Amino acid sequence: MKKLELDRLFKPGRNCRTLERANRASFLIDAEAYFGMFKRAALKAEHSILIVGWDVQPDAQLEWPDSQMPGVPNTLGQFLNYLLTRRPNLEIRVLGWEPQPFFVPGRQVAPMLQFDWFSSHRLKFRTQKSFVLIGSQHQKIVVIDNAIAFTGGLDLTIERLDNSEHCAEANRRVTTGGKHYPPHHDVQVAVDGPAAVGLAREAEERWYSATGENLKPVKPSGDVWPESLTPDMRRVDIAIARSYPSLPGRAAVREIETLYLDAIRTARQSIYIENQYFTSERVAEALCNRLKEPDGPEVILVLPRDRFGWLEKKIIEAKEFRTLARLKEANLYGRLGIFAPVNGGAEGTAIKVHAKVMIIDGCYVQVGSANLADRSMGIDSECDIATVSPTGSQAAAVSDFRNRLLAEHLGHTSQDVGWAIGRHKSLLKAIEALRGGERTLIPYPMPEKPPAKGPIDTDRILDPDAPFEFERMKEETDGEVEPEDESARFPFLWLFAAGVVVLGLAAMWRWGPLSTLADPSFLINRIQTIRSDIIAIGFALSAFVLGGLIMFPLNVMIVATSLLFGPFIGIAVAWTGAIASALAGYAVGASLGQRSFQRLAGARAERISRRIAQHGVLSVVLLRLVPIGPFSLVNMIAGSSHISLRDFLLGSAIGLAPGVLAITLFADQVGEVFQDPSAGSFAWLAVILAGIALGGGLLWHLVNRMKPLR
Repeated sequence: MKKLELDRLFKPGRNCRTLERANRASFLIDAEAYFGMFKRAALKAEHSILIVGWDVQPDAQLEWPDSQMPGVPNTLGQFLNYLLTRRPNLEIRVLGWEPQPFFVPGRQVAPMLQFDWFSSHRLKFRTQKSFVLIGSQHQKIVVIDNAIAFTGGLDLTIERLDNSEHCAEANRRVTTGGKHYPPHHDVQVAVDGPAAVGLAREAEERWYSATGENLKPVKPSGDVWPESLTPDMRRVDIAIARSYPSLPGRAAVREIETLYLDAIRTARQSIYIENQYFTSERVAEALCNRLKEPDGPEVILVLPRDRFGWLEKKIIEAKEFRTLARLKEANLYGRLGIFAPVNGGAEGTAIKVHAKVMIIDGCYVQVGSANLADRSMGIDSECDIATVSPTGSQAAAVSDFRNRLLAEHLGHTSQDVGWAIGRHKSLLKAIEALRGGERTLIPYPMPEKPPAKGPIDTDRILDPDAPFEFERMKEETDGEVEPEDESARFPFLWLFAAGVVVLGLAAMWRWGPLSTLADPSFLINRIQTIRSDIIAIGFALSAFVLGGLIMFPLNVMIVATSLLFGPFIGIAVAWTGAIASALAGYAVGASLGQRSFQRLAGARAERISRRIAQHGVLSVVLLRLVPIGPFSLVNMIAGSSHISLRDFLLGSAIGLAPGVLAITLFADQVGEVFQDPSAGSFAWLAVILAGIALGGGLLWHLVNRMKPLR
């Protein structure tokens, strides 16, 4: 590989946000290494811990129960609360992604119940919805006192804790709830110095976008780097790259994709990639171009053999087969290797590859949260870091990191891998020479003929590289707001006064004399005492209406209702309560009038309102299935727009039903279906998948219907 100059490869504003110096950097392979070092760094925290993740669960185990630190809690939620008892000035903020349960059915839906409601006021847990349809908030960043930052593919969540042995047996891989999970391979990076501050800036901006809270800058005042963590690199420049979708007033950020493409073009000897997926069209094209060159680099891909979950198995796998087939067609000179790690021989247990790593020529390394999927490049929020070290000890550290990864997969030592590479002068030949043990890499299994695309473009639906056309309705359109007249003045003043009243009520419920009554633990205990009485249902329905008026999250109310009444009664109560809450919000909006709505939201929103009203019930159903804003706000806007009450109620009743059902009934059960492969459970799965297919088809049909709104 030719010498890469940092100012030539890394270009802030093009393929990275910024370039920052890390005084120390370490590669942490697998969750045992990362969780342990996070725990040790957090114990030194004095001022701030900021966690941003795709999934953050309070019952995540941080160490193996038989080897945990004496006297220190071992689950994340208890550990964070323990830290607060030790450090009076410490504040902890946790930001997770709030997905549509329909698309992440196996995920726990109520971490807020455990994280925020029953803990110190200095521990804040918040969730953030996706920026766009089908997208996710996928960054995984932890910053402690702005002195150390961790980023990569690992969330502080369940079913991650594993070590580099990846034992084929379940061994200790059991959640606190008793669920066994498969071997899990992942990578995280620890950095300090200005690089940690740069990652903190990214995490702080995410927190602000979710909560509106501007965090006070934390000046690093101590060394929280764990004594047992030996730096792999010192005084190295780190590029911080991101992915964000295009939004009104903000262009798409595709730094990660651009960085992948720029780095791939520089390769001379080898491109080594580990990733959970490989469906990115542009990255595949870049690798194909390199494989077609007579003297191009070797390309090694390490992917998971098995897929977990209906989405991966039924949709992503098919697109991945088609993408990999393109690489095989381009492999004109035999320089392509596609492998999957297993333990227990060729037919053994598959290791779940969740890492997102690219290493080029043993001197460039990129690690982060972004999968090699179109969605990760265009609609998910992602964060990767990268560095390049052409010579000296830094380059040796990158090569050693690659060798450690291969040693883990092949069941050898990193020295064995280095020796084999030196002997064969080829990364691919070294892998072939070392394969074949109990823990090994096998050729990635592919069908002889990749599956063809079906009549519905599921690739575009579930792995898009840009927001759907429906979301373009939020973009600017032509026209001016109609001239102001005197009749608009009174509704506007009324709206302002109503806003003051609502905000005042919200403040009283949050901080004032009513806060005790609004405490969820109080409400749950109170309702449970009258659970057998019809009054409990009335109390719950009233809570939905009141909660909607003060912007309380709808999903939390649905979860609480399910916990109190059980799934079946909970469905009826939650569905009725959600509709009642929607109707109350609609009434508030209707009292404002359409002219006040136009004055506040502008002519663009006014025209969009009219166009949505033309589609009637279907528009409201779509807005419920794919909410473009907070539930309460959408209700008020609908009431003050052109949508009729009949269409609003009917569309809400239909559109809210799948979400209520998913949260109260299906969220945990779908995951159990895969764990209990009986005839009955497969029948259940067939019913659920049929519902998903019908819902997806309807959704796509509605999206196409909404395209004229652009």
